[in-house]
Amino acid sequence: MAATDRHLLSLLYSSSHTIVEPYRVCVFHTSMNIKSPIFIAHIFLRIADYSKGGSRSFSWENYLKDTKSVAAPARAFKQRPPSGFRRGMKLECVDRRVPMLIRVATVDDVSEHQIRIKFDGWPDQYSYWIDDDSSDIHPVGWCQKTGHPLEPPLSKANVRQTVCSNSFYASLYFIILIITFIRVVNNSEIL
Repeated sequence: MAATDRHLLSLLYSSSHTIVEPYRVCVFHTSMNIKSPIFIAHIFLRIADYSKGGSRSFSWENYLKDTKSVAAPARAFKQRPPSGFRRGMKLECVDRRVPMLIRVATVDDVSEHQIRIKFDGWPDQYSYWIDDDSSDIHPVGWCQKTGHPLEPPLSKANVRQTVCSNSFYASLYFIILIITFIRVVNNSEIL
């Protein structure tokens, strides 16, 4: 798969738990950014067109001239200093799967301007990377100050129950995804 195809596919998922290739999709139930089946089918049709060279003729120079626009200069993009996060630090973080919940979390890893969040008590498969300046992460005590409820860490008994129910719903979603994709491909005028 060409690098440009990978860029287009990155629009589908930002999760590292997803592998996408034309006519083949593998979505693990831990993916935080599962998109709707119709959206995925639409992207696959765009990939097919893109692979034929339809979008490869884009030129910034021509586009800027045609739209009478000016490109933003490189000096407009400021470099941020590294964050102060280190492994093992505790914080409060929005759960991407259920965005109204804020959970107790730990900084599991740090890489430049991103941190890997691990929700305390949850299996590692629910961890994800997030920008270190995201509005979804808060210092310890933020929920108490703002009056937002804080979800405590899961106990070992709750982890098994939660993971089993998530696996069922992920399998059901995947079946719906495949059926919808087949219908859209066979009936491409929907898009």
